Amino acid sequence: MAMNRREFIGLSLGVAALTGAGMGWSQGRAAKKAISLWGHSFFGNNNTFSSRLIEHTGCKVFNFGLSGATSESIALRNGAYHIKYASVDGVIMSGRKNLLTPNVPGPLRMWGNYAADWFHLPCEIAGKSGVLDWNGKEVTFTPDQGSPTTPLSKPLSLVIYPMTTVATENVPERFSYPEHPESIYLLWLGRNNSTQPDEIMRDARAIVARMEKGNNRFVVLPEFPATYEPKGTKGAEEIALINRLYKEAWPENYCEIDGADLLQNFMDHHNPSNEQDLKDIANGLTPSSLRADELHPSATKKPDALHAGTEVNAEFVAKFLKVKGWV
Repeated sequence: MAMNRREFIGLSLGVAALTGAGMGWSQGRAAKKAISLWGHSFFGNNNTFSSRLIEHTGCKVFNFGLSGATSESIALRNGAYHIKYASVDGVIMSGRKNLLTPNVPGPLRMWGNYAADWFHLPCEIAGKSGVLDWNGKEVTFTPDQGSPTTPLSKPLSLVIYPMTTVATENVPERFSYPEHPESIYLLWLGRNNSTQPDEIMRDARAIVARMEKGNNRFVVLPEFPATYEPKGTKGAEEIALINRLYKEAWPENYCEIDGADLLQNFMDHHNPSNEQDLKDIANGLTPSSLRADELHPSATKKPDALHAGTEVNAEFVAKFLKVKGWV
């Protein structure tokens, strides 16, 4: 059954609810070779990318991916910079969703600015723990039950808890990992606000600067075009520009091996016996056999495919990490 991008994101959000119950994990400091995934649905809508990455690297993998997320959402949740809110009513009251100002989604800013009402962001403001919500029209903060009424008439910084959003094979969902700046970062940032390259680069630079001093182990992953962005379209030019900016800013950290980047490697894994794949390649698009819909890599191998799309990407990233000597 064919699905459009919005339908696919909505369906895939259930992945984020997978529990990590039963996974053994020490609460001590994570190993230096841990990997943190910061990005959009290419991390957030599946477990197969992280599973194959674990298989090929042996690393702990912490998934902070969020389907639909813009680079701003990713950077704010990463702690690269902060946003301030005040209460519309001047106070934060327990047992209700308190309207905030400015009325902007900030860390919950999604593709098309649509609602993120399926995701409740664990955070703190004015010393009160709770969750931030965005329904597409209003941003609200709901404190934990039993919290006393607290003044919030002037804007204060929102403190976002560094909790994973998707379970991997060796790290559960909602695991607190404040040491993530010490880890290897995989960054897939700009697909959902691809018309704003300056904003994407601002956020990418902020995330890189957030890493522990001396830690330059980050990988910037190129964005993929959707089927409505064939060669010669404005959308194709926007994606190409973003990837060019990534490579110019971080030539040693852009995910490329021997002149072929992650996107080219994905296209190179098309099925040469698949007529639609050949048409896709000719049009500058990713092969249908490796896609789940108009954009997203497939999480499982399709009948007309030689590979699963997410696994193709994970294997190439693992190879890049090995070439760098980081795993």
